[in-house]
Amino acid sequence: MRSFLIKVLYDGKEVVFRDLLVPGERSLFELHEAILKAFGLDSNQLAGFTKYDESLQFETDYQIEAFDENSSLMKDHTASDVLTSLGDSLDYTYDFLQEIKFVLELIEIREVMDEAEDIKVIKSYGELPKELGKELDPKDAESILIQAMLDEVGEDEDEDEDDIFGQGGYESLDDYEEYL
Repeated sequence: MRSFLIKVLYDGKEVVFRDLLVPGERSLFELHEAILKAFGLDSNQLAGFTKYDESLQFETDYQIEAFDENSSLMKDHTASDVLTSLGDSLDYTYDFLQEIKFVLELIEIREVMDEAEDIKVIKSYGELPKELGKELDPKDAESILIQAMLDEVGEDEDEDEDDIFGQGGYESLDDYEEYL
C-alpha cells in the first residue's frame, strides 16, 4: 500500500506548515479532518479542496457538500485519486467567510506494509495566528460592519480631492455641455 507525505502550508504572512503521512486510500474528507486536528481548527466551518491543472486552470472542487455541477464530494475521493505524482498540489480553503487558505503538495510517496495506518503528523512548524478560525462575537461582527460602512463613506469624500480645478464632480455627459 502507498502512503503520501503531504506538506500542508498555511498561505499567510507567517510560515506555518504540517507534514502529514496519509495512506493513499484515505478519503479527502479524512484528510480534511486531519488538517483540522493538526492545525487546531474547529470542525463547524465549511471547507473545500480545489484542484488546478498544469496551466493553473480550475479543474475540480472537492467539498463536504456539493454546491454545483463542478463540485465533487470529499468522501467520494481518496488521496490517491487526486494526488497521483510528486509535486501534485491542491488548494484547501477553510471557513469560506474568512477564507483561510492552505496549499497541499505531495512531497513523497512511500510504500507501507501496514494497511490500518491512520493519518499522522510527521513534522510541525509554527502556529496559526490566534484570530483565525474563531467565530465572531455578534458585537465584533457589528463593529466590523460599521467600520466597513464608515470606510466606504470616507472613500466617497476622497474622490473630491481629484478635482484639481475646483469645479465639483461631474455626474453625466450633460455636465460637460459648457465645454463643447
